[in-house]
Amino acid sequence: MKAKAVNEYWDPEDDGLSKIKMEAKELSAEEGCVQHVNEIRPGVYRIEDWYDCDQTVASYENGNIIRESLNEGFATDEGRKINQIASILGYDDFEEFIGDNPGCYQVITEWVDETFSDQLAEEDLQPEALENLDLYTAAEKSRENESSKDEEDKSRSGPSHSTR
Repeated sequence: MKAKAVNEYWDPEDDGLSKIKMEAKELSAEEGCVQHVNEIRPGVYRIEDWYDCDQTVASYENGNIIRESLNEGFATDEGRKINQIASILGYDDFEEFIGDNPGCYQVITEWVDETFSDQLAEEDLQPEALENLDLYTAAEKSRENESSKDEEDKSRSGPSHSTR
């Protein structure tokens, strides 16, 4: 099968990915074979016969989806956009961008720590594990939760009575 290029010029208003997924679904049903939707560069998709772990965003067989990348770029428009920004800046993906730009990592971890510290503190993670992830507020709240639980356990067991 000859590859089809779709959405050669990325337009944020145009949903080329949805269109090409529908086309791949229909093509797989007509031809009775697996069709893969590959992202050949940010925002440019192509229906191809081969699967590529780095590029395939969806696979169809006999008109049914058999695989869809959770990443699909990313699960949201915002995620896809940030990945595209990283790509425009010459990075393979957002992870590489974060690894090469510690200031960005710091901003993200600070925001996560501020926004989700209560939730993170309730998880079954040791405070040291949270600190290793640079989530210091969550680690402190986790310690406070552990102290509260210890106090509750002591109060439940009641005062110890000694018998002479």
